[in-house]
Amino acid sequence: MKSSVTGVVDIAYSHFYLAEDGSEEALPDFRTDEPVIATPGRLTIISRLQSHTAPVTLALAREPAARGDWQLVGTAPYRPVATGRIAAYSLEAGAATDWLTLDTGTLYTAHVYAQGRRDSRERHDAAVSRGEYGRREGYESYLTLFVPCGTQPQPATSPARRSVVDNIGRRPANWQ
Repeated sequence: MKSSVTGVVDIAYSHFYLAEDGSEEALPDFRTDEPVIATPGRLTIISRLQSHTAPVTLALAREPAARGDWQLVGTAPYRPVATGRIAAYSLEAGAATDWLTLDTGTLYTAHVYAQGRRDSRERHDAAVSRGEYGRREGYESYLTLFVPCGTQPQPATSPARRSVVDNIGRRPANWQ
């Protein structure tokens, strides 16, 4: 079992999300000023930019300590609701990382960190003023640490869905 997964997410409409395999889609309330919005089986992370790509890492951790120049964006409770397999997703491009497997009997606090976020809007606007309209990378990077904070009863999952994922090791592309 992997303790971390990394990929590049295509941020659109100023957000991307972390979603659990087998969970129902729950729409976030974008009227909040919170940069991390929790809904059952999903965390939505708000970027300071409308559209760009960003490296993203999901990791299991014992404590919420990101090393280096990571800045805390926000925290949110996370309770696995289905299989415990979670990945980063782009709104339009689909999965951006492999699955990170969380223990379905454990409650977590998700600590979302970023690099470059504090001044990403200013750096983007400066690039546009220099005529760099197509530049989409290098503005923000994200790290989400899932830190155990309690226990819960095992969620009920569909045996058919679980066996398909177990057999092929990933979520089939045609699952919504």
